[in-house]
Amino acid sequence: MGNQEQEKWWNDEENLKSIEYYGLIDQEIHREHNLIANRMNWYVTSQSFLMAAFAVSGNNDYRLGFLSIFLPILGILTSCIIGVSLYAAIEAMNQLKTEKKRILKEDNYLGNIFTFKERFLDNKHTWIHWWGIFPVRSIPVLFLIFWFIFLYLATQTKIC
Repeated sequence: MGNQEQEKWWNDEENLKSIEYYGLIDQEIHREHNLIANRMNWYVTSQSFLMAAFAVSGNNDYRLGFLSIFLPILGILTSCIIGVSLYAAIEAMNQLKTEKKRILKEDNYLGNIFTFKERFLDNKHTWIHWWGIFPVRSIPVLFLIFWFIFLYLATQTKIC
């Protein structure tokens, strides 16, 4: 772009509105990522405490039978609650990314920036997002399975 074209572009109110709106959408996506990170941190920390308590409750010296049932139920409930909130955050982020693509398609300047075009309009790097979100989608399910197995064992045997 020549110098005159750049000056014209920066004085174009419509482009400035698109860039500001794009920036707001990008900030909201960043906020959703932070919410997901905070929820995952809280979730994994709480699950580790529940597992430690469950391990102690099954110790022969400190047999606390009610904890062998109560802790898996608590683990299942927290897995369901945090799992739903994580999936909601992922869906909110996907809606924001759809809006981001719409802005890029409509704005001639932003839509022609190579990085934006390749990543968002041409969908050449969707695997990055998919693998980046994979732990968020899978860890609650893995803990849920874990807790159901141990709830079953606790109700069937006196080992747990």
